[in-house]
Amino acid sequence: MVSEEIKLKLEEYYEAFHKKDWDKFSDCLTDDFSYFTDTAFRLNKKDYVEFLRKDPWQGIEYGLSEIKIHISGSEDLGVAIYRTFFKGLLSDVERKLTAIETSVFVKKENQWKMLHTHISNKE
Repeated sequence: MVSEEIKLKLEEYYEAFHKKDWDKFSDCLTDDFSYFTDTAFRLNKKDYVEFLRKDPWQGIEYGLSEIKIHISGSEDLGVAIYRTFFKGLLSDVERKLTAIETSVFVKKENQWKMLHTHISNKE
């Protein structure tokens, strides 16, 4: 089922982030990937991966919930809407973060990749 394939790619993306496996993380993204936040902060793939690589965040746990996936009629485009939860250390201080996220996936060469993601920390 197509929506299950996208869910697995989403889980692979977050697991790579959690483990700081930047090669695997980068491979989950299209070359023309874009990242946006509520404050209009925008990064392309290269800058996004480099930004996260330098970030001192040390993840303890994370979770995805309320995942809803919508597939195009041609089954080569999908949109995932979901909640994220992160617990970790930043400058040796424990922090918890939650967000609502929307990610667009495209299927290229028989593989799903993330084209765009928007993060909203304002719930």
